[in-house]
Amino acid sequence: MSRFRAPGALLPGAAAGLLLFGCGVVGDPENRPVLRIGENDFTHADFDDFVAARAVVDADAALLSVLLDEFVRERLFLIAADEAGIEVSAMRLAAEMSALERLPEAAAPPEDSAAAVEDGGDAAFRTRVRNRLRIETLLETELLADLEPSDEATRLEYESGLPFYSRPETVSLSELAFDDREEAEAALARLREEPGDRGEAEAGEPGEAESEGTDPFLAIGAFRRGDLPEAVAEAAFDLEPGGVTEVVETASGFRIYRVEEKHPGGPLEFDEVEEVVQLTVLRRDADARMARYLADLRARHPVTIHAAHLRFPYVGLLAEP
Repeated sequence: MSRFRAPGALLPGAAAGLLLFGCGVVGDPENRPVLRIGENDFTHADFDDFVAARAVVDADAALLSVLLDEFVRERLFLIAADEAGIEVSAMRLAAEMSALERLPEAAAPPEDSAAAVEDGGDAAFRTRVRNRLRIETLLETELLADLEPSDEATRLEYESGLPFYSRPETVSLSELAFDDREEAEAALARLREEPGDRGEAEAGEPGEAESEGTDPFLAIGAFRRGDLPEAVAEAAFDLEPGGVTEVVETASGFRIYRVEEKHPGGPLEFDEVEEVVQLTVLRRDADARMARYLADLRARHPVTIHAAHLRFPYVGLLAEP
């Protein structure tokens, strides 16, 4: 028997391998596992569905990495919900889906709304809603139910002196606007004349408006030091109410600013910020407890990311150092 094979002929095994590759069993990128959690594998198609449900388009590698981390957290929480025997009643699921259907179009789920299909809604949409409700129940009943900031922790947080427990120093300003520097300088000179050296009608402000006894300055609001250009802030916060700055050049012309009011900064009273402080402590404690809980879940259900199978360079929290 001749051993000659036509150029390009394939061995039977290679032909079978090529056939399997073409059918997606071996090489289809959508069906290759990109993630393993415990004994469960997840493909790129699974992750793509997760991303599509959030209406994300044109995401870069950084955002996709964040979303993959979120996908891992969701899967771990669902494993925990399974372990805790947490389920969602058909009545609660139906009520939630009905509420989502009534949302304005801009706030509605990004795809396959339950109202668009028969038999109670699209299966994938129902699954997403059910999963979210199961996770919410897990967090409320198993993880965060007894979380409450202590009086001692709240006081310590308040006494930390963080900026948002203080009232910032502010200054209220009004301005005169000019297109020409010489005009602005002349107006500033008139403003700084002693009132006794000017007629009573001129003791107001420059220009035609001053002769009528009206104030040409336009109030522009209250500002913190960081809200203003450095040159303006240095001048304004050093002035007393009624004082005016030098001529300041801006992108839209020349300005003279007048200080109307000054409000010194300082710590707010505890009663004024108690609820904010409590929420800060509660959020910090919840984050810490969540981190410990997820670390325990990852220890019991190891997470492996097959970065080589992803269509983007993974740079998330679970990337290998």
